[in-house]
Amino acid sequence: MSFSSQKISASEVAAYGVQSRPNKLSGTAAQNKAVFDALVGELVAVKLNALIDELCGAGAAAQIGVDTVSGITADNLQEALEGIMLSMQEMSQGSVADGAITTIKLADAAVTGAKIAAGGVGTSNLGDGAVTSAKIADGAVTTAKIALLAITAALLADGAVTTDKLASLAVTEGKIGAAAVSTTKLAANAVTAVKIASGAVTASKLGSDVYNTAPGKVASVTLSATWTAQTGDWTQTVTVSGATPTANSKIDLQADSAAISQMVDDGCAAIYIENNNGTLTAHAVGAPTTAALTIQCTVTEVTA
Repeated sequence: MSFSSQKISASEVAAYGVQSRPNKLSGTAAQNKAVFDALVGELVAVKLNALIDELCGAGAAAQIGVDTVSGITADNLQEALEGIMLSMQEMSQGSVADGAITTIKLADAAVTGAKIAAGGVGTSNLGDGAVTSAKIADGAVTTAKIALLAITAALLADGAVTTDKLASLAVTEGKIGAAAVSTTKLAANAVTAVKIASGAVTASKLGSDVYNTAPGKVASVTLSATWTAQTGDWTQTVTVSGATPTANSKIDLQADSAAISQMVDDGCAAIYIENNNGTLTAHAVGAPTTAALTIQCTVTEVTA
């Protein structure tokens, strides 16, 4: 049976309708009413119920026609559904055209880690700032990953540059701060003679154990012709040129021939220098000299 067999024909309407009855009904009231109900009750209801049964049956889809569907060759709903199912099965087996799945076809969060090929995420796929500290594995940033000069002073922790991180001869003079090399930083015997500037070792720098053997400083003493008579000799206060005597300095005179001749002519037996806690006094023994003299001397530091 098919849907078309349930169609109501004009002849069936004529046979069951009022038009096929006598113009004047002579039956009982119930019979006359039945004449008017016959079309629906005996024709329309029968045909409609049979059609509904057909529509509910297993083969109903095969009798429902369809318009043309792109990619599907079918003239009824059953064949169209079968064609769609076949297309879906083929899609799952790799028949999707290249480039057919666009961004809009992807559901949010549909691309999971398992769907991304190894090495599939390139630099251009990463947003700026996307690789945060939490995304970098411990130990992943190797030397090769650090750009030249990328590690500035601000990135170094206090105390991070230890001895073993310094290359040999890396600490040049320019890297040592002013007055940074203290006594404790100097190795024993590190300050050799060539490292001591001329004149740098003053009397105050000499230890008491080297006073008697320290070399003298050559200087000169100028004596005026004015002396003060004292018991047994004559005196005058003098200064030394070319050296700075201390309270522990010994002044030894080395008179030249001109000075000695003047002393002989004046009857001066000797001249010596007394150091009284830094005050230098010249003493003339026998007689004072009568002319100003400049005499070479040696200034030597001795024990007090």
